[in-house]
Amino acid sequence: MVNKLSKGVSVLSTVAIMSFLFATKVSAQFMSFTTQNYDLPGPEEDLMVWVLKIINWLIGASALVAVVMIVFSGFRYITAAGDENRISKATKTLTFAIVGLVLCFISGMIVNFVLSNILNQ
Repeated sequence: MVNKLSKGVSVLSTVAIMSFLFATKVSAQFMSFTTQNYDLPGPEEDLMVWVLKIINWLIGASALVAVVMIVFSGFRYITAAGDENRISKATKTLTFAIVGLVLCFISGMIVNFVLSNILNQ
C-alpha cells in the first residue's frame, strides 16, 4: 500500500513539475483591429521600496514566531503540573518570547522611519 502511494505521489509530482516546465506563454489580451496603442505603465517601484517590503515581511514573520512561542510557553506552563523546573523553563520561554515580540515592533518602527526618510529625500 505504501509503495503504491509513494509511486502515485511521485507520478503526480512529476506531472506537476513537467506542466510548469513546459508551460507556454498565452496572450491575455484580445487582438485589436484598430491602430491605437495604449501605453499602460505598471507601477514603477524603486529598489528601496522592495527592500522595505521584504524587511516588513520578515519582521511580520518574526512577530508571528514570537506569538507562537508565547502560546507554546503557555502550553508548557499549563502542563507543568507543579514541577518547579518546568515552570521556570516556561516562564523563561514566555519572557524571551515577549522580549522578541517587543523587539519586532521596535525594529519595525525604526526600519519604517529610517527608510521612509531615505525614500522621501
